[in-house]
Amino acid sequence: MCPPPSPPRKLSSPRVSFVNFFKSLFGAGVLALPHAMSTVGLPLATSIYSLVLVCVVISCHLLLEAKRKASALSSLRGDGVPLRTYEDLSRYVLGPFWGSVSGGFVVVLNICFAAGFVICIRENMAAVYPSLSTPLLLSILSPLLLLLGQVRWLSDLVVFSFLSACIYFAGVIGASLSYSLSHWSPPDDLMEWRWGGIVAYTGTAVYALEGICLVLPCERAISDKTRTGGVVSSSLVIYGAVTMGYAAVALSSGIVTPECDIIVDCLDDGSGEGAAAAVANTVRLALSAALCLSHPIQLYPAVEILELAAERLLSPRSGRDGQLARADPREPGKLPPRTKGALGLVLLLGVFNMAVTGTSSFAKLVGITK
Repeated sequence: MCPPPSPPRKLSSPRVSFVNFFKSLFGAGVLALPHAMSTVGLPLATSIYSLVLVCVVISCHLLLEAKRKASALSSLRGDGVPLRTYEDLSRYVLGPFWGSVSGGFVVVLNICFAAGFVICIRENMAAVYPSLSTPLLLSILSPLLLLLGQVRWLSDLVVFSFLSACIYFAGVIGASLSYSLSHWSPPDDLMEWRWGGIVAYTGTAVYALEGICLVLPCERAISDKTRTGGVVSSSLVIYGAVTMGYAAVALSSGIVTPECDIIVDCLDDGSGEGAAAAVANTVRLALSAALCLSHPIQLYPAVEILELAAERLLSPRSGRDGQLARADPREPGKLPPRTKGALGLVLLLGVFNMAVTGTSSFAKLVGITK
């Protein structure tokens, strides 16, 4: 017996897709850019960042082209194989084994990024409220993030993305830039070319610009598929310009020192008093709120892959290729709330486990602590 037909997918306009994809790019790594730029100098830093941005845009377009050609081939053959996720695309092009490998990589990467978010929230909240213990903070975050993770359609996440973007621009970028401009004192070595820090800076740039995990979900959700490339490219270019400009201004202001790995440390001398400490706490609270609201976007590809994997186990199969026997093969049926909640819980447990046991090297890699 076939499962009941799936509810129709809620498609989003290009503008909604732009907001979701654009906000998904902002994370904790942006705060590490000013210090990372100081290790190579402003001219070399902007050159490398621009080159990485071009490479990221090209890689996203290659992925979209692969999806387009695979879908065209599937239609030509008439096999009706749904290409919904990274795992589906890899499975169709490279076979079941590499499809599972690809899906596993996406899930692990999503969990790692989300773990970085949770570590960042924990570290920043602990700096503002020292008496707030980690178990208490995680007990507060758990139900909130689990609830946010139950949003089924990417188009419904635009409210969280928009609110998160407003908080990020006002509380993180706006607050730190206003302090930088009010303490303007450009360093003498600003325009030097330092080749020794290229490798580390390139890694920071790649981390800050990486956004490929949401490309296919964005392509599936957008109503006009021909606009996907423009949405992705414009999001990346505007994001790259904003973050590079932000880091360049912060570095040029002279507040970045070798002792502070992230911009918040450059604002706060540890005394907890004065205007600088107030700005630092504003940035910390705004960043924590923005990352919390970004959680469902960050984990969306992983939740989608695990949801479909669960359906493969729970639903009857038909045919030699193991495709699901459902009336509408284009969309997964809605899982029971308990099943979907369990999937979200598994993801959150992985995130929290990494957040609680995360090493200092991992925290430094994602640019959230010294």
